[in-house]
Order: sequence, then structure tokens, then C-alpha cells
Amino acid sequence: MASLSVKGFDLPFAGIRCATPPQFFSWGRGYSWQPPPLPDYDLWVIMEGRGTVRLRGEKFALTPGCCFVLTPGDRPDARHDPDQPLVAFFCHFHMLDSRGRHIAPKGLRVPPPALQARDLGFLLALARRCVASHRRGDALGQRQSRVALEDMLLLLWEWAFLPPPQASDSGIHDILLAVERKPGEGWSAAEMARRAHLSKSQFTRRCRTLVGIPPMEFVIRTRLNTARQLVCETNMKLALIATELGYSDVYFFSRQFKQHFGCPPSDFRRKQSSAKLVAF
Repeated sequence: MASLSVKGFDLPFAGIRCATPPQFFSWGRGYSWQPPPLPDYDLWVIMEGRGTVRLRGEKFALTPGCCFVLTPGDRPDARHDPDQPLVAFFCHFHMLDSRGRHIAPKGLRVPPPALQARDLGFLLALARRCVASHRRGDALGQRQSRVALEDMLLLLWEWAFLPPPQASDSGIHDILLAVERKPGEGWSAAEMARRAHLSKSQFTRRCRTLVGIPPMEFVIRTRLNTARQLVCETNMKLALIATELGYSDVYFFSRQFKQHFGCPPSDFRRKQSSAKLVAF
């Protein structure tokens, strides 16, 4: 499979190239869709109406929120209820690997037909952006349109192959945002879990799933990333930066900074200053 791996999840493509303009399509009363074998990939998102489609030997209902990633060689046979005509977003496209080559469907893991959108409103907002940007016709619009289509496709892969969010996830993300806003507070895993109304073990396990690291490592990384920003872009004394970020010992702060970035903050600041002078 031509893919890129990020945190154990295979991204199916490095980029896309549109083969037809993205558009919305309203089916007339007598309309049916029986194309010859498709020469490229095709994304369909059903917005309104009811119908059915036969695809790859199976029959699927067409209802609002149904999504299809059709692949080269597919021969869909779609019909709709004349009293509830279908309205859909669609776009033909080519998938590209990291070298800009077309990705063939053989061995490619695609979302199952009739995948139900978890957030149809957001998906359709991207679809409207995709169509409107392409319609504008300039180079910026073409790029924006392509990016919107990529986002739509990546959402479908996420919904198809990653587990759905849990009820507690919103609260956990709020707490992680609070850490990023105020990294110098006295955060502890127990306190974060209490705010999320979870046990410490539950919070730690879910945090690992959501961001890939345990909560206290997230706190440390957030503090050090903020420290790097302050070291590089302000004239604050290192002792003050350490205090602002919750370190009572500037020497411990310096050691932790060195472990993370490869040199103490004083050396890091000096190197960054030298690099800026060379750039100018």
C-alpha cells in the first residue's frame, strides 16, 4: 500500500489531484446513475433524499450523511425515490503518493460504502468551501478547494478506521487546553483526572489514546515548548521563564530543557540569536 505512517495509522495518500470540478448535483425525477467503469476515484456525500445503489455486488441505501469513496473500476448502479430526490456533493480525483504518482486501488484500504458521517454539518461546510473556492477560478481558490477535499477524505478515513470519541473526551481536551493556556500552574495527573470526573488511571489511559503520551509528559512538553518560545523570542531572564512555567529550581529547568532540546536554554538562545543575525 502506498501510504504514510503517523502514530501507527496509515495515511492513504500524500496528496490528491482533482479530475473534475467539485460540485453539488440534484437528481431529476427520472434520473439514474449507471456509469461505465470509473477511470478514477470519486467521492460522494449524500446531502438530501433517498435512494439505493448497487456496488461491488451489494445493495446500499442512500440517505443523508451516507459517504462513498468509489475507486477506479467501480460500476455503481444508483437510483432514487422521485418523491425524495437525491442531492449530493461529488468530485472525481486522483490519489497521489509522496512522489506525486497515482495510487492504484489494488491493496488500498478505503472506507466502506455508505459510511455514515459522524458530523455531517462539518463535512458539508468543507464541501461548500471546496466548491466555492474552485468556482472562484484563481490559483489560491484551486489550492483551497483541493485542501478542503483532502480534509473531507481524511475525515472519512478517520471515521472508518479510528474508534469514535468517548463521552469524556471533550472534557479531557478542555483540560489539555487549560494546560496549554496556563502551563505554569501546579498540574498533577490526579488534579486533571479530578477535573475530568475520571479516576487517575482512566484519565491517564484516555490521555495516552488521545495525544500519545501520559498526562504529566504532556504537561512537561507543553512547559518546555513554551519555554523555547520565550527563550527565542523574548528578552526574559531564564530564571523568570522558569518561575513563570512552574519551576522552583532554575537549574532543574535548565537540565530538563537540555534533555528535551539538546542544549541548555542559555546556549539555545545564543544559537538562535546567531542564526537570526546570519539570516538578516
